[in-house]
Amino acid sequence: MLAPHLLRRVKEDVEKSIPRKEETIIEVELTLVQKQYYRAILERNRLFLYRGCDKSNLPGLSNIEMQLRKCCNHPYLINGVEEKDVVEFETTLRQQVKARRADLEELKRKRREARAAREAQAGGAGASSSSAAAGGGGEEEEANEASGVGASAEDADLERLQLLRRLPSHHRRIERMVEASGKLVLLDKLLPKL
Repeated sequence: MLAPHLLRRVKEDVEKSIPRKEETIIEVELTLVQKQYYRAILERNRLFLYRGCDKSNLPGLSNIEMQLRKCCNHPYLINGVEEKDVVEFETTLRQQVKARRADLEELKRKRREARAAREAQAGGAGASSSSAAAGGGGEEEEANEASGVGASAEDADLERLQLLRRLPSHHRRIERMVEASGKLVLLDKLLPKL
């Protein structure tokens, strides 16, 4: 009834030089968090889904397809998941930093003991040639320690964990939000290259 009175302009009728829309489908694997929640929703595992949630933010299981769709887009779209995941991430981060520090302290202690044992062995021999050889080895080890050859991977991991810990909580939340979704991980890798 209204069709004769309306002016409808379609973009393809007006602008002929616009190319047709192209669609590229990129399949992205679900992250571990997404897989856990996807399985829990599919199996209606209320114990897993309701753990750590208040009564105000319980995930709904009345429309399973919609909840699975939310989970595939980003698990934080499901009620209660973001709060629970951020708390778990913070706890895990603290535990990793403590464990890594303990490992590095143990490694440093073993190196000191080994160096002291070599120095004691070289000092007990009294021969100048053996002490020069032992001294040369000690200098090489000290140079390696100074340059970080021995524990560079451990130091890098600890440095990353400490950097994460020093970041304000909203930066950690953003980083965790990116890590939680396969689509955001892909975008995070692709955007710097564009």
